[in-house]
Amino acid sequence: MTDPADAQRLGERLVDGLGAAAMYNDEGHVWTRNVPGQPEALRAGWRAEFRRLAAALAGAGLPPRLVDALGSGAAAEDGTGDPHAAARTWLAGLPATVAAVTLCRDSWTHLERLADGAHRLAVLCGPVGTYAVEFRLSPEEAAAYARDGDAYLDRLTRDAAGTPDAFLRRP
Repeated sequence: MTDPADAQRLGERLVDGLGAAAMYNDEGHVWTRNVPGQPEALRAGWRAEFRRLAAALAGAGLPPRLVDALGSGAAAEDGTGDPHAAARTWLAGLPATVAAVTLCRDSWTHLERLADGAHRLAVLCGPVGTYAVEFRLSPEEAAAYARDGDAYLDRLTRDAAGTPDAFLRRP
């Protein structure tokens, strides 16, 4: 069994790597102006890293479909983001062992699970000058995120960006 702190650290690396692979494979190779052989070299590196991480996380409860995608190399060629979403959902279910674990991060959103088990979301807002709205998820919001994953997080992010005043008053 993987140590919980190691599982979090390795899980974050897995989530980041799967996100990079999905972005690259979903047309990212077009705008990166690759030289011949570069796409396959990147995918070979991801395949090796994903297999290494899957082996290191054996016994940590990775979903079987994700383990299969990592072991077969399919995750290194995925452009749908499905393995990335599965890894993020798995990581969100791990017990917190450090001050905060990043569950999601993109240009406009940053979601963390805190050591006390609560979730903290930061969303960039503003049509001209940007500012961050940061708040803890309510128990109902955390349950909805656990149930619906990225789909719920997208809705909550849009709500916070669209009506930031309602979220600015929250702890």
